[in-house]
Amino acid sequence: MLGSLGGLGRPGRTWIAAHCVVAFFMGCGDPQPGSGPEQGESQALPGVGGDGQTVEQFWTDVDASLSAMALAGRESSEPSSAAGGPVAHRIDLRGPSLSQIDALGAMLLPQHADVWEVRRFVARVLEASAHVRVISARDLAVDKLASVGAHYVRVLLEALRHVGNPLAEARLVKAIELVADDSQKALILKELSPGSRLIAVVLKMGWARDAEAVVRATLDQKSTTLDPAWAIAAVELPGDLHLDGLKFQMARGPSPLRVWEATRTLPGMDSLDDYVARVWRELPRQEFSDRWRELAVIAAHYGHVDALREFAGFLPRKPWWLTQFKELTGYGRDGNESLTPAEWFEENAESLHFDEVRGRYVRR
Repeated sequence: MLGSLGGLGRPGRTWIAAHCVVAFFMGCGDPQPGSGPEQGESQALPGVGGDGQTVEQFWTDVDASLSAMALAGRESSEPSSAAGGPVAHRIDLRGPSLSQIDALGAMLLPQHADVWEVRRFVARVLEASAHVRVISARDLAVDKLASVGAHYVRVLLEALRHVGNPLAEARLVKAIELVADDSQKALILKELSPGSRLIAVVLKMGWARDAEAVVRATLDQKSTTLDPAWAIAAVELPGDLHLDGLKFQMARGPSPLRVWEATRTLPGMDSLDDYVARVWRELPRQEFSDRWRELAVIAAHYGHVDALREFAGFLPRKPWWLTQFKELTGYGRDGNESLTPAEWFEENAESLHFDEVRGRYVRR
């Protein structure tokens, strides 16, 4: 290259040569997928965009845009200038419309995109999907986010670190679940903090023991809004130091039944009769509370006939629990389901007895 610069004076050639040497040792531009360091290797991403905007400023602007869209309710505001391009959608609880699906489908990550192009792409997807408050099993926005690939998991983690919108967080975590592999283990565990949604990725990848300190610290906080995935992750931990935290999540957490089903056979969690009795006795009746209903199901499994009555009563609204009710009581075993569970209970209440050995109700 230098040989073709003969038209320049010596000072000019010297200046260019010096800068090429510096560029050679420092590296130029952003890493490309499939080039440069291996995916698992730690390398700092460029911290400043072409317009002088830092990574933190970029994601702060995106977060502000998502917050504005959430506050707007029916009509979203335009996204931040960081993401580029207007996006105006109505909030839709049913899922995306065909036009919205087309708009998301048209968003493509440029071939050989640099890291700032990846950031802007992620921001555009988050903003374009912010109006859709239903995340489906095969969510198009999640697929778009996952299209950045394992090489740019760190960009998804950046977004997760800065963006506070719950829907955006959920989609980012699902995208990370789709593309993460063992090469990002250290990176993801480093980002895991108490209460983080990233616990879903840790569970899927089987890294719960590697995250033991964070899992224990999270359970020790005894939060009443904790994702049950944290309690489920604790199932993998040795010892019994976390049992109090698990019991708390079963009694006070948002998803008692999931926690109980995952932990009921653990040493120390297999004799909960007195604990469940106390929790159920102290719990005020809240007919339309899912947490109260789940605790009724749990208490029914420990011989509390009044809880079984409640269980039978709300089954029409929770038909997916019917199998549990049948296994627990023998309802419909003779093939006769002409009575509803509630009617069946009232007809048999006087003769029902809880067999502790068999763990089910029998008729005397």
